[in-house]
Amino acid sequence: MLLRLGDAGTIVRIFKTRCVCFDTVEYKGRPRKLFQTEMEKLVEFPVYESAEAHMSTIANEDGEPAFSAENIQHAEKWIEQQMQEIDAAFRRNQSLGLMGGTAVIKRSSKDDQKYFSHDGFISGRKVGEFIGVIRGAHGYKPKMRKKVKMPHVEVAEPDTAAKA
Repeated sequence: MLLRLGDAGTIVRIFKTRCVCFDTVEYKGRPRKLFQTEMEKLVEFPVYESAEAHMSTIANEDGEPAFSAENIQHAEKWIEQQMQEIDAAFRRNQSLGLMGGTAVIKRSSKDDQKYFSHDGFISGRKVGEFIGVIRGAHGYKPKMRKKVKMPHVEVAEPDTAAKA
């Protein structure tokens, strides 16, 4: 089971990997099988929805559940950890005077090379995990406020005779 976040960290994708024999070659007088790893997407859902609700409905070819209770619990913990790290990165940026942006989800080792010098970068992340960086955040400065002197206005008391 592979867990990966979508581009902006708003979608969770769960994959299953399997080895498939795609060819047989002769090597030192004996046949050798060549294998290739394939990834099959099992389910995709928004991060704010329950992993259990989506994962418990998937069954294997033999009708058995595809995910054990431990797998579902692991997925929920992983999703929660990723969301907490993304939230912490946005809060860190806010404390530095930065707003907006998008969470950077690792797509390849090129992301490590591109973002390693950014504040908050987390090395050693797997593909599909948040790397600690918010892309596209921009600085903001509160506008200077001027005190405007308001003119003094006298309010006349309502005439009691006018009411009668």
